Amino acid sequence: MLLAEQKLIHSTTFKAKTEEQALAVLSQRFALYIAFGSPEAAEFMDLAISSYMRICLSVTSDGSWHYTSYPSEPILSCVAASLLYRKAGNIVDCRP
Repeated sequence: MLLAEQKLIHSTTFKAKTEEQALAVLSQRFALYIAFGSPEAAEFMDLAISSYMRICLSVTSDGSWHYTSYPSEPILSCVAASLLYRKAGNIVDCRP
C-alpha cells in the first residue's frame, strides 16, 4: 500500500493543496471529465495511463512493443480513499 501511495502521488508525502497530487488522487477516486480535444490532454492521458502501476508482461525482441496489465486499480482506489480521509483538512465543505 505504501508503494502504491508513493507511485500515485509521485512523492513520499501527500500535500492535498498540490495541484498535481490532488488531481492524481481525485481522478483515481472519481470519474473526472478530461477534454480530449487538445494535444496537452492527449499527452496527459498517455502519461497517466502508462505511468500508474502497470505491470509489464512481455516485450518484443526488438523492444518496440510492451504488453502490460493494470491489475492494481483496486489498490490505487483504496490508497486514494485513504489519502483523502487521512486528515480532516484534506476534504473541505465548499458549499456557500
